[in-house]
Amino acid sequence: MRMGTTRRGWEGVRPRGPRALLVGVILAVAGVPAVCAREDPLGLEEIKTAHGLLEISVVESSEGRKTFKLLLAGKLVAEERGLYSVSIAAAHPRDNPRMVLLLLGSGGTGCPAQFKVLEVMPGGEARLSEKFGNCSDLFDTKWQDSAWRIDIPKIGGAAAQSWLYRDIKLTRMKPSSGR
Repeated sequence: MRMGTTRRGWEGVRPRGPRALLVGVILAVAGVPAVCAREDPLGLEEIKTAHGLLEISVVESSEGRKTFKLLLAGKLVAEERGLYSVSIAAAHPRDNPRMVLLLLGSGGTGCPAQFKVLEVMPGGEARLSEKFGNCSDLFDTKWQDSAWRIDIPKIGGAAAQSWLYRDIKLTRMKPSSGR
């Protein structure tokens, strides 16, 4: 995470792995409330949602390829391949979230990050949005017009983007002024 990153919704998120200590130090310096971090190999994130514990685990092949498994209440709901990292960036609402913003890290510098929204449903079901973003790993979220708004600032030559997530649908909006 770079300094200046705006990330809301960290309550209940427990990052684990080699980067957990670094993330905690950066968040503390930035004045963000403490994150409960633990050290585990391979990195794993989890958050308690309205419909069970959402866990992200990674399985690395002998060739070094990673598969990220998203488990809701122990049930596999999605897999992501070909990425350097998948992490929980934000959640809404703060208590017992139903929506989780996932940060998909490429590990490169050309397009370091994109996002997906995972919405948890009763019965251990989940819906995953399509990938979106302008390659920036910076974002801001807010609740607006009965939808979750995700604003991504301009990065390099890529324009700012704003997205609304409502009723399992992601819609691109006109970016907020000043972005």
